Amino acid sequence: MQLNLAHNRLSKMPPGVPKAIHQLFLDKNQIDNIPNNYFKDFSNLAFIRLNYNKLSDKGLPLDTFNITNLLVLHLAYNNLTSIPYISPRLEHLYLNDNSIQKINGTQICPTDLVSLHAASSDLENVPRLRYLRLDGNLLKPPIPLDLMLCFRLLQSVIF
Repeated sequence: MQLNLAHNRLSKMPPGVPKAIHQLFLDKNQIDNIPNNYFKDFSNLAFIRLNYNKLSDKGLPLDTFNITNLLVLHLAYNNLTSIPYISPRLEHLYLNDNSIQKINGTQICPTDLVSLHAASSDLENVPRLRYLRLDGNLLKPPIPLDLMLCFRLLQSVIF
């Protein structure tokens, strides 16, 4: 099941969204924050699009996108200055065209780097991020080594 509320001039996250949805489209609204625990009971949610909103770091509680089955997260064209915490199961992350100035791999890595190194053969614990888009931000090369160590399955980084 999917819910498409794109282009609706929403300023807040919509109430009463069915908990069984798999895809949520909220592009091109005016959303500036997501309430704490908003996605808590969305255990089937795999795909979120929040491009072209007014989201900032202040408007995103720490575990906002720590959703068990979330695979794809679009947060492009917002006002983010840092990368939000993500679930280890996330595979595609779109953060292009924000105001991100630096990346702290140890801060965004959903798993402790020390335990990742110790259990390098344990693929269950390795973060699954495969695609990361960061172009259009205020970042300068090179990509931090700790980011590459954390996200070992990365196949494509647009920087």
